[in-house]
Amino acid sequence: MPNEREYGRGSDPVIGKPSVESESHARKVRCIYLYARMDVQNRHGKNDDNKRCFDALIRIAEEGETKMEEKQKVELTLPNPLNIAVQVPGLPGKDGKSAYEVAVERGFVGTVDEWLESLHGQNGSSSEPVSMNFPTVYQMMKARAMKVDSDSLEDVLRALLREVIPDGRYTSYLAEFKLVDGTSVAVGDTVVHVDGQPGFYVVDTNGNRQMIPDSGRLDFALMQPFDGNEKILTMEYPNSNEGIAASLTIPAVQAGGSEEELFNENGVKIYKRADGQAVIEFPAYAMFDTIYSNPNLDSLHFDSLELNELSSGDDITITGMMLLAKLTTKVYFPRDKEMPRHIQLPSQPDRLNLEFRRKGRAEGYADDVFSWAKIDCDGSTWDNGVGVSYSKQDIL
Repeated sequence: MPNEREYGRGSDPVIGKPSVESESHARKVRCIYLYARMDVQNRHGKNDDNKRCFDALIRIAEEGETKMEEKQKVELTLPNPLNIAVQVPGLPGKDGKSAYEVAVERGFVGTVDEWLESLHGQNGSSSEPVSMNFPTVYQMMKARAMKVDSDSLEDVLRALLREVIPDGRYTSYLAEFKLVDGTSVAVGDTVVHVDGQPGFYVVDTNGNRQMIPDSGRLDFALMQPFDGNEKILTMEYPNSNEGIAASLTIPAVQAGGSEEELFNENGVKIYKRADGQAVIEFPAYAMFDTIYSNPNLDSLHFDSLELNELSSGDDITITGMMLLAKLTTKVYFPRDKEMPRHIQLPSQPDRLNLEFRRKGRAEGYADDVFSWAKIDCDGSTWDNGVGVSYSKQDIL
């Protein structure tokens, strides 16, 4: 009976010892031999040797896996010592050229201190841009007998500006000095709305002097309420010694004079009384809806507007409120007239810059005021309370 060595290891008498080069092939041959031996024994009823053949097959498979792993190993010989260069982000690298060295390479002439000084403006601030020089333009200007101090950008522009507008003079294209379109001045007004040249000053005969802002529109506050007499406002240069650039005359409002009609359509009339107060007269608030889109109203705007309803206080619709906000910021209700019972607000992001007012019950008493500028335009309805006050309706 062959021993265990004959079925899978060593120098089998049938297979022989496999060489290193043909080791894989030899394993296949041994497996075939063992399978054949097991088949022969099964045919002749001799099964006692099958287990040893099967165990030998298992060992051959295990040895094949081990040999394959060993073949995949690579022998590597490293120098001693071994130097490895590793690049780690954030570690200092090789020193480069300084900004001064780069500036010298690009043509700068001077010491480090001189270079540092060149980075600062005239006021010592490093945020001021470095001057730019234009030698060619400078020579062209000199050839034209223009007075230019140097070839720096600032001096070149200054010389050009002097050619256009001499020193101490102003452009001929000043903004017009006038009342804001659609406004007027009524008796008792304390503010005059004017357009003019930004940076210039508006001055009245009392020496009241106020500067026109960058927007070009100034709400000039009077020292005393307008008394109806002719008033002159002047627009002066920034330096008061340079005189007056323009003037504006506010015409007198004669007591007892005739009314000035401004609008009269669809039963709605807008006029100015002899005292300068603007008045809107109408049969009912519902008539506001019929004139809201009328283009003849686009140029009308008043410091205050007195409402004279010929019927008795009904409701003001959304369109009616929009019309009033377009015409004025202050609506006056006569004390002998009822207030509108209900007010409907529009649905929009901006609030209405509008006040409901009633004159004080006697001279020296403050007006009663309700400001819609404090109320969100959320489409709600408001009910009249006591006097000019209103409260929001509850939504059921």
